[in-house]
Amino acid sequence: MTNLTAKPNPSLTRVTRQLRAALLGAATMTALACGAGQHSTYNSSLKVIDGTPAEASTYPAVALLRPDKAGVTYVFCTGVLYSPKLVLTAAYCSLDGDDHPHAVESLGVIAGDSKPEANLDKLIKVSRVTVHPQFDRSKMGKREDGSIHLDQAHDIAMWELTTAVTSVKPAAIMSAGAVSGWLSQAQTVTIMGYGKMSPWESPWTEHQFAIADTGFTTTYEQRITSIDIVDGHPRSHKKTIQLPAYEGAEMYAGGRGKPDTCNGDSGGPLFAKTADGGLELLALTSRGSSTCSEGGIYTVVPAHQDWFNSFSKN
Repeated sequence: MTNLTAKPNPSLTRVTRQLRAALLGAATMTALACGAGQHSTYNSSLKVIDGTPAEASTYPAVALLRPDKAGVTYVFCTGVLYSPKLVLTAAYCSLDGDDHPHAVESLGVIAGDSKPEANLDKLIKVSRVTVHPQFDRSKMGKREDGSIHLDQAHDIAMWELTTAVTSVKPAAIMSAGAVSGWLSQAQTVTIMGYGKMSPWESPWTEHQFAIADTGFTTTYEQRITSIDIVDGHPRSHKKTIQLPAYEGAEMYAGGRGKPDTCNGDSGGPLFAKTADGGLELLALTSRGSSTCSEGGIYTVVPAHQDWFNSFSKN
């Protein structure tokens, strides 16, 4: 297996990345917010859409890394520190295409670093990956009209680390009993991660930590494609539908014209702001539109309290 802490030969890495970029061209966009798969030495920065670069050491978000097919280690998702040796993230980030957990020896976590791909010596290895038993990938896709719905996919997983993180403090989590009341009115929420600043950015760009405030409203507006039959012929047009923004273990956040999460942010935290200016973990980035510009779906963390409380924080 690839040694994640070893840096590849710079000359070979540069040539490999250039060949991949020439062969693969623009990144394929998906309805899922998880990382696209590769990265490069290009000098633009990837971050939360409309986000601001931030000092990662002051937040509990962490970068999740693995090697690509060429053996180059890159950030592919984001997580959040639950305890010094436990990281919450998306189930989607924790499984391969056949829904088998990624081999733990291929995974790593870097905490407290705004540009983790430049500091692989800080990488902490993973000892175990546990996906929520009710995770259902089939509930994460788009419907025929292009819409995404709160289908209760339980997109959440726990990564156990071989070494405790000491550079950042674990997240404070909102109590399960407080969620419904807090989400009963419009709110400002804080999103953060190591994902893209634009859906059109190259997936090989070096990842950078960023944060943004975005909106939660009790009703979520979503554009869909509607097909009507006119004179015996199908004709499509766009229309807007309104959906409840919170149901059970999932919620919408963001929206058209607002900051959004994108590729590489999956599994990263969405925080509620407390009265004293603090942050409480409310949800994890799950999935969204392919353009990263119309908001997305987040897994409500306190709704899974019984499950994550089964993990020892020691």
